[in-house]
Parts: sequence; C-alpha cells; structure tokens
Amino acid sequence: MVCDRHSLASRYKIKCNRQVEWHSDTTFHDEAEELIFDDVTKIGDHLIGIVSGPTVKLSQRQHKF
Repeated sequence: MVCDRHSLASRYKIKCNRQVEWHSDTTFHDEAEELIFDDVTKIGDHLIGIVSGPTVKLSQRQHKF
C-alpha cells in the first residue's frame, strides 16, 4: 500500500524503522520503512494506491532443474 505520509502524520505518530531486512546471508533490503503504533481505522482516507507483484498460478510456473 502507498499512503500519504503527511496525511497520516497529521493524525498518527510515525517512527522511522532503519532496521535492515535480510533475505539471505548475502542479500538484504535496506529501504527505510515507517511504523505507526496505532490502529489506522480509515486507511482509505490516507491511501494513494496499491502496488502488487505479478500473479502467477502454480500451473503456470516453469520449473528449472
């Protein structure tokens, strides 16, 4: 989900999470994420868009051996 940070910050306390997320011993994701320690009940008021990956059915996957 992509939210309007300024809109959220006007109602909720936002904290930067600088923790690196490790996918494996050598691969990591270091994009900073932000945390909100509260229930956002009307997310639609702050929502800009939704990003999703491609959907692949199990039968469409190509197996590499």
